[in-house]
Amino acid sequence: MTRCPNWDCGYCVGHAGNKYANTNGNGGCLGYNKCKWYERWKNGVEKRQEILMKVDDCSCNVAPTATVTKDAQWRKERPLFSGCLRYFPDALMEVANCSYVGNEQHNPGQPLHWNRSKSGDELDAMMRHMKDIDDVDDDGVSHAAKVAWRALAYLQKKIEKEQAQ
Repeated sequence: MTRCPNWDCGYCVGHAGNKYANTNGNGGCLGYNKCKWYERWKNGVEKRQEILMKVDDCSCNVAPTATVTKDAQWRKERPLFSGCLRYFPDALMEVANCSYVGNEQHNPGQPLHWNRSKSGDELDAMMRHMKDIDDVDDDGVSHAAKVAWRALAYLQKKIEKEQAQ
């Protein structure tokens, strides 16, 4: 069965007892035609990336998962663990904390997710935090972590936009 390109939209995964949930252990929509995004993709209404960019329209507001090519050379040139996590473990922990604190502020009581409808001015917001880069914001998160978060958000959206073309 064909997997929905936006299998993490939240309609069929992540909800205990959902009768449409995949039970084979690897998660994801298996194309039961219950997910509105699967239906749109199956009928050729939208490309995968267009669907992923509209994920906030889903009830769970799950941010899209990475679109990773299967090309081995491409993957080897992007050593996520040894070339990122090992280089910047403390910085990435602060960015993750920034995500958590932001979620508590903008989506209280909801599971951690990036609700893209809340803010789209990554570069302007990044510059607002740059002016106070050596300080801690009122919520206890360093402005430097917020700059890094906004830079990552901008880069993620830029890559998605390029892949959609």
